[in-house]
Amino acid sequence: MKYGESKSKVTAVPSIILQLLIAFPFLAVICSASPGSEKKEASSAAAGTPWHHPPLYYLPGTNRPVSPTLDYRQRKRLSLYQLSSRPFSRQPTGTTFLSLPTITALAPQPSATNLTYPLLDLERRRTGMLLENSMEAYRRGDLQEAIQILEKGMPQITSADLRFRLCHRLGAFHFKARNYVKAAFYMKRALELRPGNPALACNLAATQMTMGKVDEALQTLSYIPVSLITDSNLLFSVYFNYACAYALKGEVEAALDSLDKAAGYDPEALLASVGDLQLDPIRDHPRFRRLLSALEAQALLGPQESR
Repeated sequence: MKYGESKSKVTAVPSIILQLLIAFPFLAVICSASPGSEKKEASSAAAGTPWHHPPLYYLPGTNRPVSPTLDYRQRKRLSLYQLSSRPFSRQPTGTTFLSLPTITALAPQPSATNLTYPLLDLERRRTGMLLENSMEAYRRGDLQEAIQILEKGMPQITSADLRFRLCHRLGAFHFKARNYVKAAFYMKRALELRPGNPALACNLAATQMTMGKVDEALQTLSYIPVSLITDSNLLFSVYFNYACAYALKGEVEAALDSLDKAAGYDPEALLASVGDLQLDPIRDHPRFRRLLSALEAQALLGPQESR
C-alpha cells in the first residue's frame, strides 16, 4: 500500500464519524415516529392522568356521591325550568342525543323509597363493593375489568340513586377507555335517574364534544341551570366547555366571553387548561393573548398579591 492511499483512508475515518453524528438525530426522530413508539407513548400517557380534556368532573376513589347534588327545592325549580324550556316532546333514544329528558322527574323511576330497609341496605353494600372493586381494578391498570365489574353488577341494583352512581362511574370509565359512544350512553342513563345533576350534564357535554358532536354538546350545556350552582370548580368546568364548543364552531366572541367567565371562577385551572387543542381556533386572537398574559401575571404574583 502506498503512503498516499493510507493517508487518504485515515483522513476519511473522521469524516465518516462526523456524517454519522449529523445523521443520528434524524434517525432518532424517524425511530421515535415508528408505530411501535406511538403505541408506547399512548399507553404511557393513558397510564398517567385519569381523564382527557375537555375535563370531566370526574369521580373520586370513594363511595360518596360523585358531584354536587341539588336539594329538594332546587330539584323542583330545575324540573319547572326543564318543563318550561323543553324543545322536544319525546325522550332521547339510542346513543344519539336529542335533549335532556325533561319529564323524567314525573315518570315512575325505581327509588330508595320503593325498597324496604333491609333490601336497601343490601343494595348499598353491594354498590359499595362494586365501586370499590372497580376502582381497585382501575388502579391496577385493568380498565376493562373495572368496566366488566360494574356492568355485570348493574342488574342486581334497583335503587335509582345507586344505579345513578354506577352509571356515572361507567360513563367515566368508558370515557377513559375512549369508548365515547358507550360513555355517552351511560351518562344519559344516569341523567334519566337524576336529571338535576349539573356535573353529570357537563360530563356528557364534554363527551359529546370529544365525539365531534359540538351542537349536541352546546345543547346539553344549555340545560345546566347555572344560577343554581354554587360550586366554583363546576362553574369553571361548565364555562370552559362552553368556550371549547364555541371555539370549535368558530364563534370567537362567544368562546372568549366564556373563557372570561371561566377565569373568574378558577384562574389557576384556566391557566393549566389553555393548552387544550380545542381552543386553537381562537389562540391567535388578541383577547385570548391578553387573557393569557393576565393569567400568567396573576400566577407570578400569587394569590395574596393578585387580590
